[in-house]
Amino acid sequence: MNVVWVWIGNSGQIQITLNGSSALSSRLLRKAKSRLVGKAKSPYRARTKVPRSSTLRPSPEVVNRQFLRTFESGTAGVRTALSQTVVPVLSHRREWTGSRTPNFGRLKAGQLPFNGHSVKLVECLEDKYSKYQWQPASGNWELNIYPYTEVYAPPLPPAAIHSQEAVNKAIKRLIDQMQAGIQANLAQNLAQYGQVTSMIAGTATKLVTAAKQLKRFNFLGAFNTLTAGRSIPQGFNPNKLSRTKSLASNWLELQYGWKPLLSDIEGTLQAIPTLTNVGSFVRSVRSSASALKEYSVDFPPGNGLIGFSNSGKTTFLNQTKTKFVIRYRESNPGLAFAAQTGFTNPLNLAWEILPFSFVADWFLPIGPYLESLTAFQGLEFVSGGRTNFTRVRMDSAISYNGAASGEPTVQVNYQAAYREQQIWLNRVALTEFPSLTIPSVNLRGLSGGVRAQNAIALLTQFFRNRG
Repeated sequence: MNVVWVWIGNSGQIQITLNGSSALSSRLLRKAKSRLVGKAKSPYRARTKVPRSSTLRPSPEVVNRQFLRTFESGTAGVRTALSQTVVPVLSHRREWTGSRTPNFGRLKAGQLPFNGHSVKLVECLEDKYSKYQWQPASGNWELNIYPYTEVYAPPLPPAAIHSQEAVNKAIKRLIDQMQAGIQANLAQNLAQYGQVTSMIAGTATKLVTAAKQLKRFNFLGAFNTLTAGRSIPQGFNPNKLSRTKSLASNWLELQYGWKPLLSDIEGTLQAIPTLTNVGSFVRSVRSSASALKEYSVDFPPGNGLIGFSNSGKTTFLNQTKTKFVIRYRESNPGLAFAAQTGFTNPLNLAWEILPFSFVADWFLPIGPYLESLTAFQGLEFVSGGRTNFTRVRMDSAISYNGAASGEPTVQVNYQAAYREQQIWLNRVALTEFPSLTIPSVNLRGLSGGVRAQNAIALLTQFFRNRG
C-alpha cells in the first residue's frame, strides 16, 4: 500500500491518498493514519500570542444617561413658551477596592487566601420630578419637569448597611456545624440535681400507679394518672383532676424538663469523641445566613423649587446574606469537652438556673450570647474570612395636589419619584473566631408557635398556683 500526503495550503490540513489492494483494510488504514500523526502540525502553533491587558476597571466608574429637562408655560390651554435642555443624570456608579491573587488559576480551593475586597454598585432606576401649576382666574399655567435629584436629596440608607442580624445567625450556625459551644449542659444538670431526680421519680411513680390501675381494669384512672401534671401522692384520687391545668403542667415538663434532659444525654454522647481528637488535622467549616428588614421614613419637609411643604415617604428594603469560612484545629481536646458540657462557663450556668430566664431569652437572648463566650475553647484558629452581600432597594415618592403655599389662588400638582438599588459586597480576612454582638430587644419574642404555646401553659400554671 502506497501512502501519499500533501499539505492543503496554509489551512493546517493534510490530504491523504491511499493506493494498493490493501487500502480497504481497516487495520492497515489505522496504521497509516498513526504514522502521519507525527508529521502533521497543528495550525494553532503558528498563531502569535497576544498579551492580555491587565488594565482593571476604574474606580469609581460613573455612567450617566440623558434627561430632557423641560419648562412650558401658556394661558387658557395654549402653550406660549417652551424650553428644553438635555442634562446628565446618574445611570449607575461602581466603586471597588481589592487586589489580585497571584497564580489564582493554579491554586486549589483550600489554598486561596482571604483577600480583602469591597464593591459598591449604585443603580438609578427612576429619577423624575414634575410640577404643574395654574391660576384658574387668569388661565395662566406652567409645567416643570426636572430630575428628582435636582430638587431633593434622597434619604440615605442606614450607616450600618450589612444587617447584624444576618451576621449573628451565621455565627450561631457556624458554632452548631463545628459542634462547639454547649452541646450538653451537664453543669446545669448537676446544679439542679434535686429537680432532675424529682422529675424522674415523679414520672416513675405515675407509671407504676397507672400500671396497677390497668391491672384492676381501671382504664379511666390509669389515663388520669398518666395525664396528671404532678407527682401522685399516697391516697390521691385521679378522678379529681383539672384537665386544663394537668395539660399545662405536662406540656411544661416536656418542654423544659424531659426534652432538655434527653438533648443533654445525646449531646454528651456526641461530645465524648472530642477527647480523642488529637493532632494537627485542619478542619474547614462554612456557614451562611440571611436577614430581611423593611422600614420607611417620612420625607423631611423642605422647600426646594416649590416653595411649600411636601408630603412623601421613602421605603427601604434591606436584604443581607453573610457567609463564614473557618479553618481550625483542635488543640486541647479536654478543654473542648469541658466547654461543650458547660463546665467552663459560669456566667451561662448562673443565668440558666435563674427562674424563668428562658422567658427573658424570648425578648432579649442573653442565654445564647453567654453560651457563645466559650464556644471556641480548646480550638485553634488557622484562617478564615467573612463575606457580606447586601442589596438595598430604595423607593421614594412625593405627591401633592392643592393650593400653593402663600398663594391660595394658585393650584399646584406635583409628583416626584426616585428609585435606586444599591449592592454592597464586603469580604474581610479574619484573625480569630467571630463573636456575637451584645443582644438587642426582640419584640417578636412570641412570634413562634411553640413559644406561644409555652406562654399559654405558663399562664395557666401561674393562675393554678394562685388559685
